[in-house]
Amino acid sequence: MKHLTISFLLLLSSNLTAQNYFYSIEEKEEVEEEVIVEEEIIEEVTTSSTYLFTEEAKNTLKSRFETDYVTASGFTSDFKDIKENLDDFLANPSQYRPIFGGSSVILEKGQIVHKAGLYAYAMDDVEVANVVSTELLQTVNSNSLNTPFWSINHKFSTEYSLFIQTAKVKKLKDTYYLIKNIQNTLTEDNKKTIENWFKDYKDLVANWLIPYTDQYLGTNWEHIGVTTAYPEGLYPEVNAYPYPLQYFNGNNMTKYAVTWFQDIFNNRMLDNVAYLHSWAIYNDDIELENYTREFFKAVIKYGTWSDGTFWELIRNTPDDNTLGVFYTNITLTSMVYMAHLDAQANHYPNDRLYDYKTTDGILNGSTNLTIEPYAGGSTTDGVTQKSIKTLIMGQSNYLKHSTKGGWYDLRYNNGSHMSTIGTRQNSVIAAVANLYYKDQDLKDYYLYNTSVGYPSKVAIYEGWGVVEDNGAWGNLIIGGAWLEQENNFDF
Repeated sequence: MKHLTISFLLLLSSNLTAQNYFYSIEEKEEVEEEVIVEEEIIEEVTTSSTYLFTEEAKNTLKSRFETDYVTASGFTSDFKDIKENLDDFLANPSQYRPIFGGSSVILEKGQIVHKAGLYAYAMDDVEVANVVSTELLQTVNSNSLNTPFWSINHKFSTEYSLFIQTAKVKKLKDTYYLIKNIQNTLTEDNKKTIENWFKDYKDLVANWLIPYTDQYLGTNWEHIGVTTAYPEGLYPEVNAYPYPLQYFNGNNMTKYAVTWFQDIFNNRMLDNVAYLHSWAIYNDDIELENYTREFFKAVIKYGTWSDGTFWELIRNTPDDNTLGVFYTNITLTSMVYMAHLDAQANHYPNDRLYDYKTTDGILNGSTNLTIEPYAGGSTTDGVTQKSIKTLIMGQSNYLKHSTKGGWYDLRYNNGSHMSTIGTRQNSVIAAVANLYYKDQDLKDYYLYNTSVGYPSKVAIYEGWGVVEDNGAWGNLIIGGAWLEQENNFDF
């Protein structure tokens, strides 16, 4: 089992500085009637209070808690770990309670409340659900959003680690809906208090994010399409080198030049967008749901190349020349979460995010979105359709040699080839996506099928200290909840 410790380089396009940071999942209530919006039908559905899992998947979770489940060699024993730490949580549920605001404290060990919630959900354990729900109520009550700090319209993508705070709020919301119908201790007023707190936090994020994004993409872009690619020019070298990929001889792969405009699609923005999307689904906010879906599509159009290369490769450094792959996987954690919820809610059966494919993009030298000719690489070849699956499989190519269809011996950065073997070996992103796609290539990727060129699986701890397969910031709780669950989801 490999341990890798790393600090987070946060690129700030607003003031061209760099900061180091150490370092969710959602749900929805029943839709009671059909609503027709933009020719899409919001279908009537009957579900539990969560959109994360089906009843069949829940039964598998129960079985895995009862017998333990480890996918294969190199994977972690997630269910055993939860059971071993459950008593500690029950004895002192507040010990890792988060503090939100200007002096935030978001501890990795605080993941236990979400893991306990998953246990209570899977096992229908009312006692544990009551402890979790009480802790959620106390967390909300001890973190007022009506303070001078929250009266300021902060930049949620950079200031005060607010994007990490948003990820924590999303996990709290996910946990609440997992156990809402199992616990029997919260009064209706208690539930209203918790749900209103999530709404108030949503308002804080949206009040900043929507006008901020307009500066990059143009006013009303979510309805009429992106009209600007701002700021113009290549990514400033004071922040990062705008040519993150080189050939073996050191020459730049100029077709992958990264621009400042693409910074709007960073992982921190996606943490905030994913929360807004989740809240919108659970609360029937069609306008906000549409907004976040359009942002998802814009990431595919303008941040993703036709072959699955992603703009976040700009994070590569001399000390870690595949750091950009790590950040791409952080972004993908939010994107697969959004696509999963979108498919489960089924509000857009003819336009699911997993089904979204496009040849749209921005072309080098074009001026339809810029004043000066666009300086970055073309994110479309005009022919190849790209999707979130394209982006996921693109990251798998850093694990395979070119003789097996991979990239790692063909792409160089800072004088070394870009192999993620032993440093980044994510499984959970492809596993969540494959609940929908049921695709052998995705399964070979997440199970690390050596017969098709993948290395053997190893578990990696990175960034915030959580195992890689728990998702960025632990947003997917545990990898074992999602792996090999394809037969339990029927979209």
